[in-house]
Amino acid sequence: MAQFIIDKGMKTKIFKYIEDNYREEEIDYSLTQNDDASFRTTPDWAREIVSGQIKQHWRDDIIKYIDSKGITDSEFYHRAHISKQTFNKIKNTSSYTPNKDTAFQICLGLKLNEKESVALLEKIGYSFCTSNKRDLLIRGCIINKFYRVTLINDLLYELGYKLFPNAEIPEDEIK
Repeated sequence: MAQFIIDKGMKTKIFKYIEDNYREEEIDYSLTQNDDASFRTTPDWAREIVSGQIKQHWRDDIIKYIDSKGITDSEFYHRAHISKQTFNKIKNTSSYTPNKDTAFQICLGLKLNEKESVALLEKIGYSFCTSNKRDLLIRGCIINKFYRVTLINDLLYELGYKLFPNAEIPEDEIK
């Protein structure tokens, strides 16, 4: 079996990203400038529904990314370390919403850049949280084009954070 290691320079970049971007408290950008904290701006998706300009569903974006990157469905879900069953739910069950880890794994499996990842996560209903070092580690990996879920799990383990589930290396991914 192939042995993969994390380059020290890459590790340093990711840890520095966490250090530079961590905030004790998350800033709530959805609050308006007035003092009424109960009033929040209308999210984009609600405005789209009201105006009749509903954008395509996030699962359509995933299928487009898979096609545009020239990979097969199985290559994607192996790279993302999600099960075939989960991928089938993503692809075929309109009411299915993945958990945040699965959403992160989708971004990693598709090798999305930061902007694409932020946009897709937002469509699914998530975001990177600046008050969560685990989220920052994952974002730092994406910024540095470090997409290997198994190695990201090594970093998560090293820092004592929750690991991605199902992140063993499938035999057909080892090249």
